[in-house]
Amino acid sequence: MMEVIKRHSKITSNGTNEYACGFKASGGVRTYDDAVAYLDLAECILGKDFVKPNLFRFGVSGLLANLLKDAHKLQNGDNSIDGEASKSDDSRY
Repeated sequence: MMEVIKRHSKITSNGTNEYACGFKASGGVRTYDDAVAYLDLAECILGKDFVKPNLFRFGVSGLLANLLKDAHKLQNGDNSIDGEASKSDDSRY
């Protein structure tokens, strides 16, 4: 889907990207690591300009529930979270 968005997008005369549409990741995105994988993929295919709320979003309630559960665990000193966020040194997102 991101490849199709890329094919139908263009670079304007001032060098900025004009994207044909945005992208909503849903289904199978349940953990922090899943979300980061989609963000990395979008950045790789479409560039950093695409990974912004007006163009890229997650449409999965399961992800929110798991992120909130993990945040609660971390807040209470429990590092055994589902999304492996405590093991990741990637602070871009």
